[in-house]
Amino acid sequence: MPPNGAWSSRSPGPLLFVLSLRELLRHRFGLLLLLVIPPAFLGVVEMTSGNSVVPLDLLLEGTVRPVLLSQRTLSLVFVAAAVCGFLASYTALLLFHRNFDYFEQCLAMGLAPVSFLASRFAVFATVITAMAALTTVALHLMCPVMDLCGTFVGFFLVAAVYGAYGGLLGVAVRDFMVALLGAALLANLDAGWLQNPVFFSTARNHEFLRWLPAFHPSQVVFSAAFADITNVRSIFHSMLYAAVLLAAALLLLRLRTRSLRRWWE
Repeated sequence: MPPNGAWSSRSPGPLLFVLSLRELLRHRFGLLLLLVIPPAFLGVVEMTSGNSVVPLDLLLEGTVRPVLLSQRTLSLVFVAAAVCGFLASYTALLLFHRNFDYFEQCLAMGLAPVSFLASRFAVFATVITAMAALTTVALHLMCPVMDLCGTFVGFFLVAAVYGAYGGLLGVAVRDFMVALLGAALLANLDAGWLQNPVFFSTARNHEFLRWLPAFHPSQVVFSAAFADITNVRSIFHSMLYAAVLLAAALLLLRLRTRSLRRWWE
């Protein structure tokens, strides 16, 4: 362990990034989930979905556009987005569900809280970028999407929003299993069900569905994959949603460490 004040003598950024990454790599089961779940889910959809044509109404840039999609294409894109959301929440829980005694020890050695948290966010951003890229490539190989870059942006935003939500749960809930259950339930209900274009097209309360975390990033994915449209409005709202959740997580972290307030000043 570095002596007191050692952190202030040099830039800790690269070292903290490596240490945070190594900490994530120690969760072997979590990494196994990241590698196994996407191909497993997409493989099951590929084996079971039919090729019948489904008429849908997509909300693109605030307007409703009727489209005809095969059940297979629709299911693959939708399931890929839902899986990205859940795995991002789980990854954020692994990074931010911390023992605050360890956090206090780092601060006592002179480490700035901003540096400590920035390393966590840098690792998380790296993971979800790789996750979104691999999911986009795998999906494109299985059913070519109309806008590859736009689909990647959509998957990244799904992961960013649900990652911020997972980080908030990690800070707010002390029991890891309770936090994981909260992340899994919302991801399953929202990204895994309510944002399904088939369900959304016939839902009665669209206004309620639009307030859920997965709505705007899912619209970015569907717009790019199905209609080759860059849904700027949904991109902006997705970034805003993620920023609000992130700000709430940081505020809660500050409140939970109020006994260390002198280190935040």
